Amino acid sequence: MAITSEFNGFSGGLNPKEPVGAEAEKLFFHGIFALLCNRPAEAFEFFSPLAKHNGAAAFNCALCFLMAKDYEHSLKFLQEAEVLLHTFENTKPKQPLSSALLQYEKEHNGYCSPMLPDVLKLSPGQALKQTLRVKADVLYALGQTEELKKLLLLLSPEGYENIEKMKKEMRY
Repeated sequence: MAITSEFNGFSGGLNPKEPVGAEAEKLFFHGIFALLCNRPAEAFEFFSPLAKHNGAAAFNCALCFLMAKDYEHSLKFLQEAEVLLHTFENTKPKQPLSSALLQYEKEHNGYCSPMLPDVLKLSPGQALKQTLRVKADVLYALGQTEELKKLLLLLSPEGYENIEKMKKEMRY
């Protein structure tokens, strides 16, 4: 699958069949750049060849579909990301995160920003929480209240703004 977006996009016609090493890293960062430039179709083309084996790429594919309000496809990629993220679950961050930084993240929508590739190794717990927050938004949009209630139980103690808003609207 060649990158076919308008004017060959950011890639100059890069052909991402089964990228590895530096080529995969290049694709990943082209995808982030495309997402940040509000070009989800092009971003998806960069991330999709990486998504089977890379939880951050799968998460970013989900963001592409979330931007387009295609919640079913977004949920599919979030579920794939969640499975891949669990492989890093028992690793710990190298240094504790500042409570001020964590508080800022709780109060803002940074969880809807692209996930960087090394987040899984450096802070797998944060990557999983980011994935679950987006998954909660998608489940809410799809009206899947039973699945959403399970996630709300997991995320409620964190005090995330999006979760608190859902609880209020659902009278949960």
